[in-house]
Amino acid sequence: TAATPAPPTASPTPSQPSIPVPSPTPLFGHLGETCAPQQFAAVVHCTKGPYQILRVDPLRPYVKVLVAMPQGYDRWGNFGECRDVLMPDSVSEAGGSGPGCYVGATYPAERVGQMAARYPGAVAAINADFFSPFYYFGAMGLTVQNGVRLDLGDGDRDERSVRRSSLSISRDGRVRIGVVDRQNLPDPQAPWSWEPDPQEYWTTVGGLPQLVRGGRVVEMKPECIAEEGWCPETYNRRARTAVGVDALGRLIMVVVPEEHGLTLLELAHLMLELGAVDAINLDGGGSSQMWYGGEYLLYTPRPVAQGLIVISEPLDAVEWVPPGSQ
Repeated sequence: TAATPAPPTASPTPSQPSIPVPSPTPLFGHLGETCAPQQFAAVVHCTKGPYQILRVDPLRPYVKVLVAMPQGYDRWGNFGECRDVLMPDSVSEAGGSGPGCYVGATYPAERVGQMAARYPGAVAAINADFFSPFYYFGAMGLTVQNGVRLDLGDGDRDERSVRRSSLSISRDGRVRIGVVDRQNLPDPQAPWSWEPDPQEYWTTVGGLPQLVRGGRVVEMKPECIAEEGWCPETYNRRARTAVGVDALGRLIMVVVPEEHGLTLLELAHLMLELGAVDAINLDGGGSSQMWYGGEYLLYTPRPVAQGLIVISEPLDAVEWVPPGSQ
């Protein structure tokens, strides 16, 4: 039989030159990260140019990250670390239904080194959530200390605590950054009635806005409008404090000095380049401060209404176990 003729070949098309797609240039790629000799187990101090960085592994059993509050008086005259973010009714008509906290006629405040001094084993501390100008009240967002929510009562009538982003660390060291899922609220119309699971929300502080979500920088303006309706110094280069979590669950705590200030977008890119898959902006400007190993890496004279304290052990006090040996 005759062979089937081959189909005509198509005329060759001229090859198109490939156009490489450039990778985004890291904003801070010119600044190498340098880490100091490690002093404490699962806590490493590094710098990237003028920016101070603490890398902390909260999954280690000997590491704890806790909320610290300033010391003041409650409505009954008891003195101690604040158990409420509001002024008591006995001092201010704007106070809430909880015990409140005050010194003189204002909400108390301290620098983070003062707060850390009360915690045995404290090796590091940074400032946390925003608070009222002139110290009319304390932290603005969700606050959970040792599994107990401190912003209950009238403090969340405006839904601020669940609408804004927050950083939470579970009792076993897992990190969550983002807004509270409203489906978890027993009554979405009364968010102040929600009492979080103390195992999941063992340590929680609020912030604004979330900077990085799922390994991507967020769109700042829509994020801020959704969370609060405003952004803290969005486009101005200011001192900043931020916390992120990397893919292995380790915390990345960063402070930015005023003389090398960043916009929120620049801060988000810095956190992304440091390895954060999620990150949140905390109070900045004159509040930004970091204390480590008994001294300030970034000092400010401004006392603050809330801090994050890192508890660990001296490096030589913890037995190192090689990976895979257990």
